[in-house]
Amino acid sequence: MDEIHIRAWGRVQGVFFRRAAQRAAKKLGLKGYVCNCSDGSIEICYLGNQENADIFLSAIQKTNPLVRIDRKEVSVCTNAESFSDFRIRDAI
Repeated sequence: MDEIHIRAWGRVQGVFFRRAAQRAAKKLGLKGYVCNCSDGSIEICYLGNQENADIFLSAIQKTNPLVRIDRKEVSVCTNAESFSDFRIRDAI
């Protein structure tokens, strides 16, 4: 299993994106975290495969119609961290 990192820009802060991401992750059975970034983007990290990134982002947007993702970057890290659940982390 890989560690997938997603960085998303758009209307992603101040619209309860992190809470929506946590709800979507629980529904999809994903473990990892989401946090705000100082540049106004959001960082998401989860254990799984890269193909699920679009499914996850779509589920977040369905959970919260205020969210708008204009751009995203998805990367894979093969040295996966161990996560026991999906958490909201403090801003980085």
